[in-house]
Amino acid sequence: MKSFFGDLGKSLKTGVSYFLPVVVIFGILTAISQIGSNGVEVQDPFMSNIANLANAASSVMIPVLAAYIAYGLAGRPALAPGFVLGYVANSEWTVPFLPAPEEGATAATMKTGFLGAMLLAIAIGFLVRWMKTWKVGKNILPIMPIIIIPIIATFIVGLVYVYVIGYPIYWIMEQLTGALVALNGVSAVALGAALGAMVAFDMGGPINKTAAMFCLTLFSEEIYEPAGAFVCAVAVAPLGLALSVLLARKKYDTEDVSMGITAAFMGIIGITEGAIPFAVKDFKRVIPTIVVGSAITGGIAMATGVASTVPHGGLIVTPLITNWPMYLLAMAVGIVFVGVVLAFWKPNPESPVEVEEIAVATDGDETVTVVSETVTG
Repeated sequence: MKSFFGDLGKSLKTGVSYFLPVVVIFGILTAISQIGSNGVEVQDPFMSNIANLANAASSVMIPVLAAYIAYGLAGRPALAPGFVLGYVANSEWTVPFLPAPEEGATAATMKTGFLGAMLLAIAIGFLVRWMKTWKVGKNILPIMPIIIIPIIATFIVGLVYVYVIGYPIYWIMEQLTGALVALNGVSAVALGAALGAMVAFDMGGPINKTAAMFCLTLFSEEIYEPAGAFVCAVAVAPLGLALSVLLARKKYDTEDVSMGITAAFMGIIGITEGAIPFAVKDFKRVIPTIVVGSAITGGIAMATGVASTVPHGGLIVTPLITNWPMYLLAMAVGIVFVGVVLAFWKPNPESPVEVEEIAVATDGDETVTVVSETVTG
């Protein structure tokens, strides 16, 4: 069991080390593209092209994360399935087994984002590890890592995702939407807190998007307060984590500091995904903290009448917010909560560490790159 969690931890660090540069590209180019925007869309043609480059980085972030988590667990044969199923997790897929939608209706879909990609990558990694132990003939052995293992791993894990996991995910999203509708008529504070928590839970994934679609639906009825709570909460996770790095610098390594700078940029422009690298590295501390912090922000925003007629958030849209002083105050409360809690909660390293990549021989014909923490003190 200790070996299992040790290998899993190293593979997650490997995934983050390859994922981080893509996040940096996405965050910095998005920040640049927002110069001169109205907080909703990029209007300048040149800046629009920069935004398209940022969107390209956004589209490959999750597949890169999944691919290199799987790679860290099982080496080269797991890389291609990781890319493919990371893309699947980050895409909308029609849910099987449901009745055909009525004419004109939207088909039921699922998307699991970074959480689904992580689970798929782990499943791929351990499946491929087992498959590499198979005893096969000498004629088959050369094509195992490049044909047989990638195809079988993608086929098995992919179909389990689509046909087994699909309906439960769709059902959960439907229940969440129903709960939000019920809260909208009962308690403003509870609704704001629920929206804030959903924003942070999967950081751009399906739960986050369910909250976003709920707010957009209310736009047609000219109800803008839920959107105010939503756009206020989107910046809490990345900016709170950036603050945590600033407050507890000695508890974070060089890679974390880079992630903190990127998270700050992304929080300013309302991109919650800036918190994902921290969540991957320290899931059990980061997720609960950012969920609570974002829920606090959402509740305060909803209670104080913060409203937004734009679907995007962060500091960049402050001039477009109704009751913007409370918008900033609610956001600040959540950010400080996240920053302070994680600064205290994160353990002190026993010795200064330096993150480096090392190559570990596996089968003699390939190497696996993993991230190692080398003690320097």
